[in-house]
Amino acid sequence: MQTDNERNEVKDMSNRLEARELSTALSKNSSDAMYPIVSKESLLQEMFFSAKTTSGRLHLAKELLKLPTYVLKSFAGSKEGLSTLYSWILDSLGKNATQLLRHCVRLLVLVSTDLVAARLS
Repeated sequence: MQTDNERNEVKDMSNRLEARELSTALSKNSSDAMYPIVSKESLLQEMFFSAKTTSGRLHLAKELLKLPTYVLKSFAGSKEGLSTLYSWILDSLGKNATQLLRHCVRLLVLVSTDLVAARLS
């Protein structure tokens, strides 16, 4: 069962992604783009490093798995990114969050070109 914090984090992530999609669609129809549009990749990257709840991380992991591997490697394959994935894996083990664990392992396999480096992180 999700807590209020988990529901709120997932809702916030969904709203931010939807707002980005709407902004992109509106800017394509407008001749005067007043504000720069944040790329989906940079938004997901920012959320990757700030996700706190199991539900939020699971929602985000599903979105991250839709990205091209080279984009995912650019931030999740860094030392900081691998450390974040590692902490997600440890948290999911402690909370019996098998689905999150499975997605984290899939992400780790995609971004880890050097498994020794992944192990050391």
